[in-house]
Parts: sequence; C-alpha cells; structure tokens
Amino acid sequence: LMLVAAAAVLELACRIRHPRYLLHYRQGVLAAILLLPAIQPWTRPAADSATGLAAVSITEGEDAGGPLGRGIPWTNLVLGTIVAGAALRAVWLCLGALRLRAILRRAEITDHAGATRVYRSADIATPVTFGWRDPVVLLPPFYFSLPADEQVAILTHELLHIERSDWPVALGEEAIRSLLWFHPAVWWHISRIQLAREHTVDRLVIERGAEADRYAEALLSAAKAPRCAEPAPANLFLKRRHLAKRVAALYEEVTMTRTRFYSSFSLIGAGLAIVIKTGIALFPLSAPAQDVVRGGDGLLHRTPVSYPAEAIEKKIEGTVIVQASLDDAGNVTDARVVSGPEMLRRAALRSVLDWHYSQAANPRKVVE
Repeated sequence: LMLVAAAAVLELACRIRHPRYLLHYRQGVLAAILLLPAIQPWTRPAADSATGLAAVSITEGEDAGGPLGRGIPWTNLVLGTIVAGAALRAVWLCLGALRLRAILRRAEITDHAGATRVYRSADIATPVTFGWRDPVVLLPPFYFSLPADEQVAILTHELLHIERSDWPVALGEEAIRSLLWFHPAVWWHISRIQLAREHTVDRLVIERGAEADRYAEALLSAAKAPRCAEPAPANLFLKRRHLAKRVAALYEEVTMTRTRFYSSFSLIGAGLAIVIKTGIALFPLSAPAQDVVRGGDGLLHRTPVSYPAEAIEKKIEGTVIVQASLDDAGNVTDARVVSGPEMLRRAALRSVLDWHYSQAANPRKVVE
C-alpha cells in the first residue's frame, strides 16, 4: 500500500505523461511489489547449538488455543480464506477462457490480417483480442456499420495489441491479481497499468495515421454499443470507465525531453527506494511464531502450541528443548522437557506428545 501510494504521488509530482513511460513505470512498481518479500529480511529464531537436538521456537503473537477454537489458529483461517479466494479467481479465469473459446466457435470468420484471424461475433459488445501463438480478433456487429476510417482505426488498435504481445502480459497481470485478490491497492494499480497500456496503443494508432477526431468517434461508438458480459481473460478495445480518460489523452501533449526524463525518474527511483526501506523497517517480516528449528525432518503432523495467557502478558518467548521417544509407527510415546522458559514448558510438552513422524524418522531429541 505504501509503495503504490508513493508511486502515484511521485508520478503526479514529476508530471509523467508519456503513456509508454507510464506503462513501463507502473509495471516496474508491480514487479517491486512482488519482490518485496524477497528483498525484505526475514527474522527467524536461532537454532539450539546442542548436537542431535531438534527445536521449535515459540514467540509472542500466536495462541493456537485462542477464541477461534482450540487447535485452529486464526492465522490458518486467514490463510485458508486467501487461498480459497485465489482458487476462485483462478476458476473464474478458466471459465472465462472457456467462454472465449465457445464464442470463437460460434463466430464467423471475415478476414485474415497476416497470421491473425478476424471474426465477427454477436456475443460481444466491444472488439476483443486474445491468443499468443494463434492470435484472434473478435469484432462485434456495430463495428461493421462504422465509417471505413473508424473501422481501420479500431482494427489497427487490436492488431497493435497482437504485435506488442500484450495478451500474455495482461494474462500474467490477472494471475497476480488472483494471487493478491484481497489487496485493494493491487487491484487499483493493475487497473492503472491496463489504462496506461491502452493509452500507449491509442498513441501508436495516431502515429500510424489515424486522425484523433475520428479515433475518438470510434471510442464513442464502442461506448454506445449494447452492453454484455465482458469475456476474460482478453484485451478489450474499451472499458467504459476508461472512456473519458482515453479520449482526453488523444489530445494531450506527451513530449518529454531527455534531461527531464532522467531527472524525473532519478527522483522517482530515490523516492521509492526510501519508501521501500521505510516499509521494511516499519513492517518487518518474521517467521511463524511457532517454528520447528530442529527436528522437523520426517515430521508429518504437529499440534500447534497453545500460548499460555500468562506468558503473553509477560511477553515471554523462547526455545523449549523436549526429548521425545517414538514407536515404530512414528508416534511420540514419551517426552520430557530438557530446557526452556518455565511458562512455555507445559504447552510445548503437550504439543510434542501429539506429534507424529514418518516411520523412517527417528529424532532422539526434539526442541520446541
């Protein structure tokens, strides 16, 4: 959230208007979002130095036996919700791809533009482009009633998406949005990337000879077409919420001198570096509050430790070393505490007694 907000403020402050630069810049910010966990140091508890011991560190902040139910930590519920949401988004994308294929089967081929097949389809409301190795352009009925110059402008727009290989890039952005579906900043930023991509292609259409007035008319004609469900994942010629910005951008001056380019992006880079460093300091990532430091090899099941309320109040955390015995099936049959904070020993011992290892595992000592 900090990175996206700072990127938007710096973009306005430096008056970045060139659509191609904006597109690359916003894509770079998205890449930085994905790299944040990799560049941010993780805090992990140190392993016990005793030879042959296994360890699980218990730190403040996790209570497996809390109000959400014994043995069901709230973090597991949050993680399950995130995974379920990502799975639903993935299913939605797959269903969208199947719908595109169904639309294509019903469509009527009208022309070939090089390696690209052009179809007419009554199932769409706006021109649609999809496919990578075998790209396809779908054109709605209203397209064929437009003046010839508007038709050329629209078809040029779609073919430029194919020339630039925009569809696989857009598909990757949708995959990122599916993984991070829960974060509104990611949704907003990816929407801005998509708008910058359309601005870039619009500018290229004008550079290829289309008149701005006629191209604006083509955009308005697409906006007036009857609505229907938008097929996804695909590059749509127009999203109605983008109409005003795209028409206005056709008449904007977008020149940028080399000096201003380097000075602006140097300032932006320095600003984002400060924001990233500040974010890392304010929101450090840490390992799970209960972490198997040693003795996790062959561990199939581990009951979470119920963090004692008194230990939470006194902010007691640390490593409890437990020596455990296993039977032939890998079940813990006996255990005793070797060392560790007094208030954490009973909870750790109760957890270890419910552990289960694979038959091949034979840890003589377990540290929790």
